Amino acid sequence: VVTAEVALSFVLLVGSGLMIRSFVALQKAEPGFDPRGVLTFATPNLRLPDPAARRAFMANLQARLRAMPGVTDVTAANPMPLEEREGLARWGTEEALTDPSKFGQATVRTVLPGYFDAMRTKLIEGRTLTDADNRPESTAVVIDRVMAGKAFRGQTAVGKTIVARINTPEPQRYQVIGVVEHQRHESLARDGREALFVPDGFFQYGAANRWAVRTSGDPMQLAGAVRALVTELNPRTGAIEVRPLLAYVDEKQAQTKFALVLIGIFAGVALVLAAVGLYSVLSTTVRQRTAEIGVRMAFGAAHGSIFKMMVGHGLRLSAVGVAVGIVAAVLLTGAMRTMLVGVGPTDPMTFGVMAAGFLVIAAIACGLPALRASRLDPMVALRDE
Repeated sequence: VVTAEVALSFVLLVGSGLMIRSFVALQKAEPGFDPRGVLTFATPNLRLPDPAARRAFMANLQARLRAMPGVTDVTAANPMPLEEREGLARWGTEEALTDPSKFGQATVRTVLPGYFDAMRTKLIEGRTLTDADNRPESTAVVIDRVMAGKAFRGQTAVGKTIVARINTPEPQRYQVIGVVEHQRHESLARDGREALFVPDGFFQYGAANRWAVRTSGDPMQLAGAVRALVTELNPRTGAIEVRPLLAYVDEKQAQTKFALVLIGIFAGVALVLAAVGLYSVLSTTVRQRTAEIGVRMAFGAAHGSIFKMMVGHGLRLSAVGVAVGIVAAVLLTGAMRTMLVGVGPTDPMTFGVMAAGFLVIAAIACGLPALRASRLDPMVALRDE
């Protein structure tokens, strides 16, 4: 029973250790943009008659938002980073036109000029999209670092051509004008797919309908003014939801936090039960072996040797339980793979630290009954015989 308790508590301790390391890695994860001080909202139902009207609305809304007190930058995209959806396109280099197996799949983001500056996404080489690129016939695209590495490893990507099927029946050629840092799209826990960015004009304007308003203070202080402005410019848009971009970040971290707390609670309870079990078993062993201990001490056994003997007995039980727990943990932690960040389900460091820590706790739990055994009066112990 004690061995089973030890094994179970060790499995849960390993799970807690993996989640702790994942949570630390998640806090350090670089999303490729700065979510602090950013207010987000969507204008999905413009219902404007033609591209010119949509372009005018976009320009007017952007200008009016920029004029608000405390606003430092305004942009729009579709989808916004960390939204649980993405537009996909098959893409490749020129070689993919003759060898379709070389096509990959990328996330496509529609953005306004100035998007990367507003989102604080680093430009690695080349330039970003400008107003001159924001037109339906434009073939200019910006790609991220991941796509550049796959397509043009060891070379400059600027000026090169990629082919992609973006809202067209056949792949079309596009010219790379810049490379930016990779943005994590769906999750902070995983890098996600490579991405390419096209101007809003590519889709006849208005497709970039997820807005980001960067502010110098609390972004939610502008929520009421933003709602009023959108309603003023286009009453048919309807009610809009206004949220800070950090709320998306918190939601993405919530799963890891919840799993960490839940597994941590179970691990703590299991650890206490295992320690109590070891204490009880060793206390019972001391009572059962009282006479033996008295004989050993009568024949000159030192108090220290009695202490070591009893602690060793408890640690052997613990070692067997830990060994069983390691095997079980290797088999079971694979189910946690999707929740882990920056660490594998069989991370040797986590297993090693948890095993050492558990044996230290086991030694402490065994220490009290072992100490009691080493302090027995030999005459009292022999009378038990």
